[in-house]
Amino acid sequence: MKRFGNVALNIRNLNPKVGLLHMVTTLRQGPFAHDLCMTPIADLDGLRQRATKFMELEELKDFRNKVRVKTMSTEEKSLDWDLAHKVYPS
Repeated sequence: MKRFGNVALNIRNLNPKVGLLHMVTTLRQGPFAHDLCMTPIADLDGLRQRATKFMELEELKDFRNKVRVKTMSTEEKSLDWDLAHKVYPS
């Protein structure tokens, strides 16, 4: 986004619609690009807001995955201990 913004600012009289169209067509395929194609944005501020939301969503997914892995690891250790000591839940 920063690189696109810097290049767009250096082009004189750039029509915002042309800039947005070019930026959207050069994105890698993924949820963000698909969302932009399904619900187009009107200006760069809208693009920045939507990009921020998607970045926050990705950070939340990463956090949840880390917590899930830690929880699963703890549960596996507990199960291993129970099996080694022949402790079974009723």
